[in-house]
Order: sequence, then C-alpha cells, then structure tokens
Amino acid sequence: MHEVGYTAVGKVGKSPHTTTTKRNPMSRLMLLIIVLALVIAGLFFLSTRAKEVPTHTIETDVSQGH
Repeated sequence: MHEVGYTAVGKVGKSPHTTTTKRNPMSRLMLLIIVLALVIAGLFFLSTRAKEVPTHTIETDVSQGH
C-alpha cells in the first residue's frame, strides 16, 4: 500500500504529521521590545501634549447696593 497522498491510510496509534511553524523565541523577544518601545513613546507623547494652565483670579468691583 502506498503512503503518499491525501487518501493514504495512516499507521494505527500514530497521529498524522502536521507541519507547525514554531516561532523563534528571539522573534517574540523582539516583538515584546518593539511593543514596549511603542507604549513608552506613546506615553511620552501624551505627557508632552497637555500642559497645566495656571488659574488667574479675576477681581471685579462689587458695588454696595444699599
């Protein structure tokens, strides 16, 4: 019996061979560093956007209406 093709009968007790692409741990580390750098850059950008404006006291004359 031939063991080639999609109709081939597999061996009993064996799971069919599937090709899985394992990611390199270094690529996950690089992705983590990139995401972390983007978050830090975003926080820095947001921190430079809004500045506190000091309050000014507006004094007006209040007439005595007696």
